[in-house]
Amino acid sequence: MSQFDPNPPTFVEPDTEQARPGWPTALGIFSIVWGSLAVLCGACASVSTFAQGPMLEWAAKMQAQGPQTPGAPAIPSGPIPAEMQPNAAQIVTGLIHPLGGVVLLVAGILLCMRRPVARATHLLYAVVSLLGTVVGVVGVMMWVGSFRRFEAANPDHEWVHYFNTFSNLSVMVMQTIAFSVVSVLFPVFVIIWFGLVKKRPEDMGAAAPDSYV
Repeated sequence: MSQFDPNPPTFVEPDTEQARPGWPTALGIFSIVWGSLAVLCGACASVSTFAQGPMLEWAAKMQAQGPQTPGAPAIPSGPIPAEMQPNAAQIVTGLIHPLGGVVLLVAGILLCMRRPVARATHLLYAVVSLLGTVVGVVGVMMWVGSFRRFEAANPDHEWVHYFNTFSNLSVMVMQTIAFSVVSVLFPVFVIIWFGLVKKRPEDMGAAAPDSYV
């Protein structure tokens, strides 16, 4: 009788891909999409912040040279008062928002690659995003207060009448608060997820851990 088993057991390598968690890919794709939208929207908001005054003054010159559209509010020909110009907080916000989107975009790509540094990058995004939201709210409140003081002192000023024809300060404040509540949801989730739940490279199926930043 032979001492050898004619059908020896074969060694099967473990399927490491199936053992790796799937959430990094899903969350990474979401971060890429959300970060891309943040870059686009942040860039538009920055252009609006920095170019609103020059664009309105240019439009006033064009309007003076051409026929007046019936029913359209006339754009004042004088310069916009300093009280209605973007304040320092709004300027900082215009710089922070696109930056936060870029950081999130990079973080999403790193997470899809299962790089452990994606954790620190996501946390950096969360800090930048929350800071931008807080500064943005402060900037809007400062601008509204400045406008109201200028309006009280100059109720018949041409720029006061123009801004009041297409904007409502109370609605502006409510929209800012609503947008801020929505904008902090994902950064808060990121802080909880990467700060309290997934803190190790092994949690995302990283093959070779590297040091966190």
